[in-house]
Amino acid sequence: MPRPRKPAGPFHYFNSSLEINGETHHLWRPVDQEGEILDSFVTKRLL
Repeated sequence: MPRPRKPAGPFHYFNSSLEINGETHHLWRPVDQEGEILDSFVTKRLL
């Protein structure tokens, strides 16, 4: 299994709101300075 690549320098989170079954959820995507998405996850609350 390939190892995940290390982020290129600092990274930041992009947050998008979406509705699932009538409830608001938040999609979080950490993105490095090269624009590569490192991961993604969904929460019911803002972090």
